[in-house]
Formats: sequence, C-alpha cells, structure tokens
Amino acid sequence: SKAGFSSTLYRYLLDLDQEVKALDKKIEAAVAASESIVSLSSPVSARTAMERARNLLLEVAGGSATDETKLMFSVEKAHDLLNQLESVLDDCEKFFDDEDRGLLAVVQNERDSCPVSSEKLGEYILEWNTLARKHGISPYLLPSCHKSLREELSGNVEAKSLLPNAIKAEEEALSELMEGCKTLSRERTDVATKLSIAVSKRLPSLGMDSKFFVQVKQPDKPEYGTGTGVDDVDFFLFHHSSDDSDPLLSSERGGKLELVASSGERARILLAMECEVPGSVQALCGVEPILMEDRSVAAGRPVAVVYDEI
Repeated sequence: SKAGFSSTLYRYLLDLDQEVKALDKKIEAAVAASESIVSLSSPVSARTAMERARNLLLEVAGGSATDETKLMFSVEKAHDLLNQLESVLDDCEKFFDDEDRGLLAVVQNERDSCPVSSEKLGEYILEWNTLARKHGISPYLLPSCHKSLREELSGNVEAKSLLPNAIKAEEEALSELMEGCKTLSRERTDVATKLSIAVSKRLPSLGMDSKFFVQVKQPDKPEYGTGTGVDDVDFFLFHHSSDDSDPLLSSERGGKLELVASSGERARILLAMECEVPGSVQALCGVEPILMEDRSVAAGRPVAVVYDEI
C-alpha cells in the first residue's frame, strides 16, 4: 500500500543513517588498531615499545664486567626475538595498508558504497521531520502527503471526477443536518409549551396565583455556525396573569424566574415540574436517573431538600 511504502521509505532512511554511523566507527576503530601496533608516532604502539626495548638492550649489553659471553648471548637472543617481532609487525602493517585486501581497505570499500556522509544524512532527516511537523503528520507518512499535494497541483484526474459526487454528498448531509436541527427545535418548543401549561395549572394547588412560561428561541449571536439547532431556554414567572393572554406581551408583573422568583416560589415550581416530568429536577442538578427493575425512576441523590421552603 501507499502508506506502507511511505513508512518503509522513512524507516530505510533511519536504518541507513545508523549503518553509516556504524561504518564510520568501524573505520575509526581499524585506524586506531593499526596505530596501536605499527605507528612510531604513538607512544603506546607495539612498534614504539619494540624500539624502546632495543635501546634498553643496548644499555644492558654495554659496560658489564662479569660473564660477558653469557650476557652477550642473552642480549643476542633478545635481539633475535625482537627481529622476529619486527617481522610480524611488518606483516601486520602490510595487512592494514594493503589497498585490496587489507582491513582498512575492506571497511573503507564497504563505507564507500554509500557516498553520503553521516552529517548529510542527519540534515536530510532533520529536514524530513521539519516538513512532517509543518504538515502536522507523522514523518512516516510524508511521502504520501507529498504525492497527494503534487497530484492536487497537477490536477489529479481521479480527484476531479470524484469532486462533483463529494460536493453533492456534502450538500445532502448538510440538508439532512439542518432538517434534524429544525426538528429538534420544534420538539423543544412543543415540550416547552406543554410544560408551561401543565406547571401553570399545578401552581394554584401549591399556593401560587401565578403563571409559569418556558420560552425557547434561537440565540441572537450563536457561538458557531448559523445557530440552527442551538436554542436558548428561559423560564418566566408572571403574577395574576390570565390564561388566555400572552405573558410575554402583557403588562403583568413578572419576568425571568431567576430574577423575580423567591426561593420558595422556585421550590414550588421545581415540585410542579417534577410532578409533570419525573426526573427533570435530577437533570437540572446534573444527576443521571437510575432505572429500577420495575421501570420506575429512582433518584441518584435526594432532591426533596429543594422543597423544604414550601
């Protein structure tokens, strides 16, 4: 798949970077190994130690007054062994420096198979990750994103053929959403009307000669979109309002419930609402009702305290 190819491409780049760094370290190790054996400039190399041993043997051979024959024999033997060591070191040096089969040549040839330096690879990976962050995608998906952008710029024939159907489907989905939003607003209005009438009829039995009214309307300045399906719900309380008058258009005394109603009146209204719509007070309190086995609704927490001031 395209996504799989993109993911593999980035993974190959990371693997190549790690492999190049590993080969560079191998070359450094091979050079260090060569210098530690045959380099005369290194104070700790084998060849430097051998030359130091020769000089020390010269000191041992000179100025001795006892058993010169036996001493000279031992010194000569030591020189012969050093000569053998020198021959071995020469072979080591030739092996390290052999341009065809030497250790350095083999490692260097393997490294030369990739002419890009590790620093350059690091720059590529940095630029790759920067572009991925710019587009807000995973770096593994960057090639697919780049291909899609190129196709858009060049005018992808397949995309152009699918565009009319996509536009039509979008318009149908928007129309369906708008109709659903209008239906939701109508349902809210119907519930508000029924609740207004039912609660108002119950208020006299609770000692209130008032009229309760629920208003549902679209906000003047919706937070998003056209506001369709987003409704503001306000509760009103009017005193001595006749049943056949529109309380919002009449001059009766009252207003928004939270502004004109006392705590006792609010408690009575909550009781009337709970009688008409069981569970409504729980919903206002942010408590989910509990459905019992007999399909009755039990309170998630006590709500009777709301009615204490009746």
